[in-house]
Amino acid sequence: TPDRSAITGEIEGYFSVRRPVPDALIDHLERLYSEMRAIEARNPGEAGITASLDYLRQQARESGFDSVQEAMVSLYSAAVGDLKQLKSGAAK
Repeated sequence: TPDRSAITGEIEGYFSVRRPVPDALIDHLERLYSEMRAIEARNPGEAGITASLDYLRQQARESGFDSVQEAMVSLYSAAVGDLKQLKSGAAK
């Protein structure tokens, strides 16, 4: 995420916010990552990285998302929302 100057609006640097992966997503993401690694193993060098990223983008599109970032944010939000609903329902 760009860190912009409050005065000029110019990018001064970048920062990252990390969140733990919800347990509900781990199996899905492990399968996705495993397939990406297999693609890279079958295609050495830059071709493997390109093919792996193409696969990831294809999976996002086939799931109805315009980008991998949109897919990940949506999956994370849904998993966290489900957890919040479970917690609030358990408290009733």
